[in-house]
Amino acid sequence: MPRRSARVTWLLAAVTAAAAVTGPALAAPPTPVFGSFIEGLASYDGQDTCSPTAKAGTVALRSLVLATYRGTGDYGIVRACSVGGMSEHKEGRAWDWKVNAYDPAQDAAARDLFQWLLATDSRGNRYALARRLGIMYMIYNRHMWSAYNADAGWRPYTGANPHTDHVHVSLSWPGANKTTSYWLSPLDSRYTSDAGVRAALGAATGAEQFDGDVRWRAYERGRMYWTPSTGARYLLGPLLESYLRAGGHRELGVPVIDELVTPDGTGRYNHFTKNASVYWTDSTGARTVLGPLRQAWAASGWETGPLGYPTTDSTATPDGTGRYNHFTKNASVYWTDSTGARTVLGPLRQAWAASGWETGPLGYPTTDSTATPDGTGRYNHFTKNASLYWTPTTGARSILGPLRQAWAASGWETGPLGYPSTDTTATPDGTGRYNHFTKNASLYWTPTTGARSILGPLRQAWAASGWETGPLGYPSTDTTATPDGTGRYNHFTKNASLYWTPTTGARSILGPLRQAWAASGWETGPLGYPSTDTTATPDGTGRYNHFTKNASLYWTPTTGARSILGPLRQAWAASGWETGPLGYPTTDSTATPDGTGRYNHFTKNASLYWTPTTGARSILAPTRDRWAQLGWERGYLGYPTSNEYAVSDGRRTDFVGGTITVTARGAVDAPR
Repeated sequence: MPRRSARVTWLLAAVTAAAAVTGPALAAPPTPVFGSFIEGLASYDGQDTCSPTAKAGTVALRSLVLATYRGTGDYGIVRACSVGGMSEHKEGRAWDWKVNAYDPAQDAAARDLFQWLLATDSRGNRYALARRLGIMYMIYNRHMWSAYNADAGWRPYTGANPHTDHVHVSLSWPGANKTTSYWLSPLDSRYTSDAGVRAALGAATGAEQFDGDVRWRAYERGRMYWTPSTGARYLLGPLLESYLRAGGHRELGVPVIDELVTPDGTGRYNHFTKNASVYWTDSTGARTVLGPLRQAWAASGWETGPLGYPTTDSTATPDGTGRYNHFTKNASVYWTDSTGARTVLGPLRQAWAASGWETGPLGYPTTDSTATPDGTGRYNHFTKNASLYWTPTTGARSILGPLRQAWAASGWETGPLGYPSTDTTATPDGTGRYNHFTKNASLYWTPTTGARSILGPLRQAWAASGWETGPLGYPSTDTTATPDGTGRYNHFTKNASLYWTPTTGARSILGPLRQAWAASGWETGPLGYPSTDTTATPDGTGRYNHFTKNASLYWTPTTGARSILGPLRQAWAASGWETGPLGYPTTDSTATPDGTGRYNHFTKNASLYWTPTTGARSILAPTRDRWAQLGWERGYLGYPTSNEYAVSDGRRTDFVGGTITVTARGAVDAPR
């Protein structure tokens, strides 16, 4: 059990005695509402002059005590310089309160005052009111309490006068002069007790003002504000001017700190109760930062973070939806109710500014400027389905609307497209919009196609063809793997496609040729993948594609698109393609009725027929006409076994069942 000090024991005994006294309950002197400032315990400062006039604080203390404890008396304040030894009475800063230690009621009054003076206040300040009144020491009934030895409590006093008929109170000079915090307002208390504050503010230029719990006073170089929760805090010069322009304590609240120098020594600042600050530098002037904007700036590291100092006040955006601050490090913070406060930094901010800030096509930022997952770049997303992405190689690039949605669905910059290398841009014909990307990729959008990706060699081939203004038009599919996994393709709006495999490269197929290839089963059909682009024939009449399965498609306006496959194609190629004796195919490679062989007819009244035993053989006019009259391969001659060759009287073609010889008399058939 802790040992009680003599002070505690003495006062407890006094309280017990007072409780036995009958009569009105004791009421301590009034306790004002104080600011957070409180004086320290007074040190001993004995008489060193003689000025026997009662000082204002001593007189006020006497009035306070006598008004509180009726029936007690006054033995006076001053003592003549010639009377007795050294005493604070000779300086007007000591008072003898007439109370009788042997009168229970008066003794109880004395001890009630002591309890009031020496109690710990709600802020944890010990001996609070003795400090605020500037009490240096007290003597009563053979005991003494001194501020300069406060923790020793009430010690026995052995002086010549036992002080049983009065309480002697000596005050410090501030207490005697009534300049302590008990008597002064919190503003004046801070001002009079702090030489640094007086030097900063200069002399008062007006009376103390009140607005509810807020008190303030103007000085030569600033103002000081006080509330019960903040204490007395001052503002100076440009910070005060900015504060007042912004609406002062009614808009920003009262200062919670004195004006301070920023950590880098460049500026000065004050914080305020309504989540507000004012910062000043020589280059920016004094600027307000308010509410969520301030919270975001604080979270980023204040002026030592990536934003720097504010260069604007917190300002409403033109549409009235949000608020913003710009900062010295090419940075801004923007806030709306739906987005919260968001930072936009460096090149991203420059690009956003160039686009028209929040009134442009991007809208307000919905994210802070953030590092991308691979650490290469930074980005901001925005309210209008838009983003800005930056890397050192691409710069800051916008991506908007459906293009952004498609890019997001592909995995953003970690997907197959990479980072945007252009802004979202209108196509030359005004129909669509596009972005190019770092991984040899693009996204193109039109109202009819939606947003479509085109990647790698397919994109290169499309670019070489003239992009969307060329023969293919806009992509109508994304770059997609073919069913067999070998290749990739894009379809396009002008009845066109690009197909790529590692062996063929990227090849275009257009118009009727594409339709015919599609009808045949695309690359899984008998033709395989295109191995050439759709190309004009040498005579300019038609167009063709060759394919990987020893196959071709040829088209002319009169024949349409026709396939020619395998040995038939080889034989036609050996004959000189369409410039040879057969001309263009007029049929697809087709199975013969008996299923044994395959054939193509051609424009120059010619055909190619193939069977496994005969190989591919050409039949030219007029032999072909006679063979047709005889029933083609179903007649007695059967399939051709040779191409046409010269004989002594003309030209001959051999068949399984005979020959047809062309002479001056015409085509004559003969059995074997």
